Amino acid sequence: MIKLPFKIFILLLAFTSAMASSGTILIKESSNISEIILKIPPSYVEDYTYKGDTAIIKFNKKFNLNLKDFNKKVLKEITKNGNSLIVKANPWASIFVAKEQDQIRIVIANNPKGKIDINVNTTAAIPVEDQTYKNEESEKLLTELKNKFKNKDYETVITLADKLIEKNPLDKYGEEALFIQGLSYLELGKESDKALFSAASTLDEFTRKFPKSRLFPEAMLKSAETKEKLGFKNEAIYVYQEIIKNVKDEKYLNIAYTKIGELFNELGQPDKALKYFIDYLQKTKPENSPIYGYVGSIYAQKGDFEKASDFFSKYKPKKIDDVTPTTLYWMAVTYENKGDDDTALKLFTIFYNKYQDNSYTDMAMYKAGEILLKKGKNDIALDILKDAKNKFPQKKGGLLAAIKIAELTLSSKDPEFWSIFLNDAMKNNTDPNISMKATKLYIQSLLNSKRYKDGLAEIDKFINKFPDTTDSKSLLEKKEEILFNLAKEYVGKGDIAQASSYIDRLTTEFPKTKYLTEALKLKEEMEYSIIKSLYDNKKYAEALKTIEKYLTTNKNPLLKDRWYKLWEDTFFAYVNSLKSDPIKFGLNARQFITLFPNSNKVAELKDQIIKNLQKEFEAILKTNDYYSIIVFYQKNRNDLDRSDKREYYISKVAYALYMVGEKEKSAQLIKSIKLVNDETEFVRNMLNITPNRFNINNYNEDQFQKIISDLRKTNSLKAYHLSLDYNRNKPIGIKTAIDILENMDTGDKMVNIDNFLKNIEKQPDNIKKSAYRLYFKSAENGFISKNYQNAIKNYLNYLKYAPKDDPNHPEALYFLGKSYIAIGDNNLALKYLTDLTKRFPNNQYATLAKYEIEDIKWKRLKK
Repeated sequence: MIKLPFKIFILLLAFTSAMASSGTILIKESSNISEIILKIPPSYVEDYTYKGDTAIIKFNKKFNLNLKDFNKKVLKEITKNGNSLIVKANPWASIFVAKEQDQIRIVIANNPKGKIDINVNTTAAIPVEDQTYKNEESEKLLTELKNKFKNKDYETVITLADKLIEKNPLDKYGEEALFIQGLSYLELGKESDKALFSAASTLDEFTRKFPKSRLFPEAMLKSAETKEKLGFKNEAIYVYQEIIKNVKDEKYLNIAYTKIGELFNELGQPDKALKYFIDYLQKTKPENSPIYGYVGSIYAQKGDFEKASDFFSKYKPKKIDDVTPTTLYWMAVTYENKGDDDTALKLFTIFYNKYQDNSYTDMAMYKAGEILLKKGKNDIALDILKDAKNKFPQKKGGLLAAIKIAELTLSSKDPEFWSIFLNDAMKNNTDPNISMKATKLYIQSLLNSKRYKDGLAEIDKFINKFPDTTDSKSLLEKKEEILFNLAKEYVGKGDIAQASSYIDRLTTEFPKTKYLTEALKLKEEMEYSIIKSLYDNKKYAEALKTIEKYLTTNKNPLLKDRWYKLWEDTFFAYVNSLKSDPIKFGLNARQFITLFPNSNKVAELKDQIIKNLQKEFEAILKTNDYYSIIVFYQKNRNDLDRSDKREYYISKVAYALYMVGEKEKSAQLIKSIKLVNDETEFVRNMLNITPNRFNINNYNEDQFQKIISDLRKTNSLKAYHLSLDYNRNKPIGIKTAIDILENMDTGDKMVNIDNFLKNIEKQPDNIKKSAYRLYFKSAENGFISKNYQNAIKNYLNYLKYAPKDDPNHPEALYFLGKSYIAIGDNNLALKYLTDLTKRFPNNQYATLAKYEIEDIKWKRLKK
């Protein structure tokens, strides 16, 4: 690994929006590599671009930039232009940008010794073309450098190369040193992305400085390969394109065209890949080039097997090992689609035997099995299909193999076997056709075994999962037939309940069924006898529910008078069974009167409703369901207002109206009574109706909690102040106020936090412990507003009272240290920052603290 010295600088971004927010720019600079981390809300980033020595980050918010001094070894400047942040590197540097989960990362890779003006002829600069020039000291240094490279001492190579490049910046020694230095960075890049960035930058510098060098093609090739390793595929494509423009060597051109095509294909741009492949073929007209195979593969993937076949015909490799796996597979697919099953089978067989873990192996095995089945070689085909299913149970080839096996042998196994065997295919979410085929086969196995109930359940699942498909329609017809046959079967067995359920299901799900007339003939007598038996056995609720369901479904029953007489008798019996529950009795009795207004049972029910009404309302009052209280009162006001509890009821209703926000209606009711109780005084106080005698300290703890719980739903600020005023049990009042304040809207919270903390300064520690989160928030606000003394006080209180496992400890220690730095007390800053690094060594704030400690110590050394 390369050890690079660095120093971190922190710059601030201040975004302006409905809610103020800020971001942080972290800059870590060394001599050759710099990293810039933008710690900002990801949603603020609209777009970013980078090219050469410039990166532009565009935000969707306005922002202000607060810059402090920073070193300029690699990074030249950071500026603001409208809603864009512009980062510029020094000359000869390259910028790379990546958007990560919660930040933007910018990496700047510079050449080892900074800018060299290649247009200036210095005394030490011998043109690289002059190979006769020799310098004994440089020869010796270059030999040592090459030996170190052979011995894989890459860090020493980089150091020696710097010396040689400085001494001979533009001659053949500097040329070879710079090239070997790039290769050394590339070797170190096997363990470090930063080294890869340096490799890319160094090799790019080489190609700029030595465009006529014999090493120029190799340097460009290595530069492109390095960018591929870093994941910068578009940048790699650009370099390969430059090779095509500037290099004549067929070896490099072949590589460049091939790599461009491969990279475009990987980027999901097969048309661009084809353009480069075909352009190369047209320009060079090579014989038997693998590129013909690449082009054929792309056309095969696009489904154009005519063109695929044409290109494959121009590629005749000497041996199968020369063919890439992708080309081999799509060759086989093309032969299959062109009707040459023998050649396709041969190639598929070679493929899955040679490449047993390739992404196409599963499909090669499945297609080989399919071709063998077409040839009538079922035993061999089944063996291959079983092998594909076992090796690749989750991949497409394995899933299709499982389906094919089931199609061929469905009757030989029971449904339990197929449930397990086809499970992966049935649950497949990537290809609906696979899931449909597998599920239909499992359903068919259930029906073959005469397990109709299970079959119906699976048919329903299938239709819900794959609606509006041809398979769903065919299964619906099958379901209709099964339901009718089951109904007839159970009628024959005398099982009325089962027969009725299947007829009901049939007519409900298939209202226009072709079996409708015959089904209705069976249904009504069965239904009536079943329900009548429920009534006779005093199962009134069940009988009533069944009658109503039946009559709702059947508007014109054949036995209409019998049905309605049974309905009335059953409903009356059910209502009388509810006398012990006044609420249910009242609701159902009223419904009975509505449904049967001419019944001789109406008078009896009305008398009982009036008796139960008051009991029902008092039960509702106990629920504190304010809307139910209001609705019930409005519905039954005439009866309730004649009660001797009229004012009590009104006080409850007024309280409920206030709690749902109907303040004017609540005030009207309160003014109409003289009763004094908790509800009336609360409402009078909240609505400023005089006289009122409300005092929060008149209430016990349970009453206090109830009042505050209700009040904070509509006016959290008032609930907060009442909690502070509760002296009957001061600790409970303060703790309740803390809870309200912590959950209050940001505006009210920030106004009240500091005043609250002053009010509890003389309270015991157990009270202050409850407010530890408020101490943290106040300290945080103090730091942001540069009120460092207030921040220090509140961070210390947080650290004193917060639980040891509270996750904000590292942040508090860090910003406490920063606050002491801000007021000039570096001793206390060191104390708390050091404490942070010891207690939380792996925390991100510990890392920042180390930089602050180093900075303090460095400043002391400089004095």
